[in-house]
Amino acid sequence: MNLFYTENDISEIEFNVNRYTKVDSNWITDYMGKRDDTEWMQAYWGGVEYPWCQPNWELLIDGSGVVLDMEIREKAHDFITEYMSGTIPLIRMAMVVFYVKREKYSQIAKVCPFLCLKNDVLHGQYYIKMQELHDNQEEIGRLILEYNDGHLFFNLPEDGDIFPDS
Repeated sequence: MNLFYTENDISEIEFNVNRYTKVDSNWITDYMGKRDDTEWMQAYWGGVEYPWCQPNWELLIDGSGVVLDMEIREKAHDFITEYMSGTIPLIRMAMVVFYVKREKYSQIAKVCPFLCLKNDVLHGQYYIKMQELHDNQEEIGRLILEYNDGHLFFNLPEDGDIFPDS
């Protein structure tokens, strides 16, 4: 599995930004997990430029984005199908609802990155926010059936199959 990207993997993204923070990632590179003090975090989250080298600015965004390049979307779909097939029903359901009623469901099944420290090792994880799906089950079910002319357009797992993300 190749997780590296090339210039062909870069696309314009249509963002719906709620808020953002501009930070210099050099603070993370030079301090995180390497020093006991946490005072540097104030400078990082405050958007202070790292004083000892050229800044490496990044935007941390709270919101959602749509990849505009269809080839890259298809490449992501193929990757997910091959390596994370247990997520396909959730992803396809969210895609239909987002397409049909984007103004209401722009945050449906939002993926959120999360960093945690376990045994002095930094781990990255992703969580899928399920509250919107939970709170609107009836309407979401109706939208999917209407969009697909009364049929589900994807196969649900057989009894006994286990989702790898559960």
